[in-house]
Amino acid sequence: MLGLIDSLIRIIKTGDVTIIVLSVIAIMLFYTLLYAVSSGGIGGGDIKLLMGLGLCIGFRSSIECFVIAALLFVAMRLMEMLRLGRITGENHPFAPYLLVAYIAKLCIK
Repeated sequence: MLGLIDSLIRIIKTGDVTIIVLSVIAIMLFYTLLYAVSSGGIGGGDIKLLMGLGLCIGFRSSIECFVIAALLFVAMRLMEMLRLGRITGENHPFAPYLLVAYIAKLCIK
């Protein structure tokens, strides 16, 4: 939220709306491409959450949150495999990992 407020303040000070418009377009294109490439691996809700994070904390920080969330997801799946001896075919939500990564990013910053 602070990133969005900061962007709005910067727009008001400079009067340059193109910065926020280009940022929104870049975020939407990147995550739409990610959704298209993932072939069902990441859902539309995750993409919307990532776009919202991108608007609030910035494009670069949202990418960092995505990477942290992916690493957390892989670690949890590996622990599941070690515990059960196999990986279940169930789908797992990605949004909780995104939110944990976002909170971690806020605490680190």
